[in-house]
Amino acid sequence: VLTSRTARYDVRSRRVEGRGNVVVTTTDGKRLTSPQLTFDSYLNQITSDTSFVLTEPGRTLTGVGLRTDPQLR
Repeated sequence: VLTSRTARYDVRSRRVEGRGNVVVTTTDGKRLTSPQLTFDSYLNQITSDTSFVLTEPGRTLTGVGLRTDPQLR
């Protein structure tokens, strides 16, 4: 599930871009937060070139820039 303050969906490219307090949560308890994220359904990939925090049971990762699948692996 992706939530954000604003979002834009491009029908042609099937990309969703979330901006402002973006939060992605998975069914297994992982949580990704960032000011901006893009989900590309053709590539089945989430990307960001800004800061992020990934929280999962037992650890927290922080950084700038990320590329992951929707299950946050």
